[in-house]
Amino acid sequence: MQPSVPSPLPDDLVLPSLELRQAVEVVCERDRTFKRVEVEAGALKVRQWPPGFASLVRIIVGQQLSSKAARAIFERLTQLIELTPNHWVNCSDLSLKQAGLSQAKIATCQRLAEAILTHQLSLEAM
Repeated sequence: MQPSVPSPLPDDLVLPSLELRQAVEVVCERDRTFKRVEVEAGALKVRQWPPGFASLVRIIVGQQLSSKAARAIFERLTQLIELTPNHWVNCSDLSLKQAGLSQAKIATCQRLAEAILTHQLSLEAM
């Protein structure tokens, strides 16, 4: 069974935590331009995904891509493999490339998976 990681769609946007909201208010107080942007665009909303490897892969996939392209690649990945560190390290680079990932993104996710599997990184501690 594959982990549930929702695609980032507009209705995934939620209000930020109180801590983040307070930080935005500090920035708005210090920079009137930022305040104008918030007034025109509306209050900040953020995307939230469940913690875990699959969500980190989703974030990496989305770097420097449009939301539409990132969503399509991520959906192909979830059809290809279960997004866990164990499955990732056993998947061929060729399959990941065919799903739409660049070599740099494959390598980044590979290092992430290996760090989790060797206990160099604990997602629970994060």
